Amino acid sequence: MKNPRSGNRNGFAGGAVLVVIMTVVLVVVMVVVIRNDGPAQRPPAGAAGPADSPTTEPEAAREIPVPVASPEWTPLDPALETSAEPVVTAAPPVIGVAPGQTADPVPNRPASPAPKPTSASSYQFTALAGNGCAETATSGSSAAFPAGSPVASVRGGWSGPGCAGGTAWSVPMSGTADRSDSDVQVTWWFSTGRLARGSCAVWLFVPKPARELDAAGRPTFFQVTRGRKDSTVVGTFSIDQSAHRGEWVRAGSYPLEGGRIGVRLLNRGAGTGGARHGAGQVQVGCTT
Repeated sequence: MKNPRSGNRNGFAGGAVLVVIMTVVLVVVMVVVIRNDGPAQRPPAGAAGPADSPTTEPEAAREIPVPVASPEWTPLDPALETSAEPVVTAAPPVIGVAPGQTADPVPNRPASPAPKPTSASSYQFTALAGNGCAETATSGSSAAFPAGSPVASVRGGWSGPGCAGGTAWSVPMSGTADRSDSDVQVTWWFSTGRLARGSCAVWLFVPKPARELDAAGRPTFFQVTRGRKDSTVVGTFSIDQSAHRGEWVRAGSYPLEGGRIGVRLLNRGAGTGGARHGAGQVQVGCTT
């Protein structure tokens, strides 16, 4: 016969084991909950919390980068800069204009330079253009002429960074001292980018060709325009090429409008003995 106390003991032992298991499970659950409910992590100093919205700098306060010098530009060494006020001269009277010719605007401004060093440090935009110079988004040049009056490429131009070969153009004269051919032109143009308004100083290199008559303007007349496609004239000047062959000459400063400026050679001149105008390189330095 079985002992009834033995069955009760087995039942009690089973219940005790169950209680121990449940206690262990409860302890594990409590530990997990305590860890998850620990102190909230604070964001590091300077970091935005969940309720913070990112701050943005006002558009007006952002610094706009200053236009940099064109990679084709190099400082003049030395440069020739006009030290005195330009002399304004009256143009000769124009009595009618022959077909295919244009009367030049007046007054004309002779460039009378005196040596004075200059550099790119005072300008927000600088660039160089001319025969043999690489055309870029900021500068370029072109020559236009009919078949009967060719513009020739000659040696004797400026050679340096961005301008290979030392070449220049030799431009036929119109045959009269007071009128230019409308279809014979050399143009240098510059686009100043973010610098939309201000003033641009202009330098020209007078070629020194083997045949002096290929750069023999006495003087050679130029117009300063509002760029490649806008022929509005904002200034005029002239240079005695025979006195400055192989030299940079500063031709003055002119207003910049719309971020563009251009220089145009006019071919007026008698052309005595086969004399022609020389068209070398043009350099500008612009600032507000």
